[in-house]
Amino acid sequence: MKMSRPILILAVLTVLAVLYLFWRDHNAEKPARVSARRQVATSIVPVMGPAIAEAVEGAAQAPAATNLFGAQTWAPPPPPPPTPEQLAEEARKNPPRAPPLPFAIVSTWRESGTTYIGMSANGQDVIVCRSCSLPGSIRQGQTLLGIYRLDSVTDRTLVFTFLPLKQKQELPLGEIP
Repeated sequence: MKMSRPILILAVLTVLAVLYLFWRDHNAEKPARVSARRQVATSIVPVMGPAIAEAVEGAAQAPAATNLFGAQTWAPPPPPPPTPEQLAEEARKNPPRAPPLPFAIVSTWRESGTTYIGMSANGQDVIVCRSCSLPGSIRQGQTLLGIYRLDSVTDRTLVFTFLPLKQKQELPLGEIP
């Protein structure tokens, strides 16, 4: 294979330059933590001039301000948070209400003129009566689950008060045999 003389000279000079740079990198003491951008900036000075080198070095020292490849979405931006006036208006329109009663009627029966109501309250079974001496029964004025007070017992409903909000709630009994 025959090469022209100028190409052969360029190839030899390129190989020599590569060998020299390789030798210089492995024999020189490396400074502690010099950034690659600063090395580029100092190597550009003889070629491009000091003004461009200062710009490159300044860019190397400047912190990254924006994320060019941040997450993007098609969703619209979230609405702004409500103002205190809007919150007050919403509270005025929709005052807090007691949650639904956590009680379920399990059974009802009458015995010697007294009505007994078997009720399940969050896994606890209790007996409610108007005036009985049954131990463990719940009577008018007593508290259930710490937040409900039994106000009245009628043949058709039990009336409770939700104590944190002082709101009355009724639990229908249905037909008592």
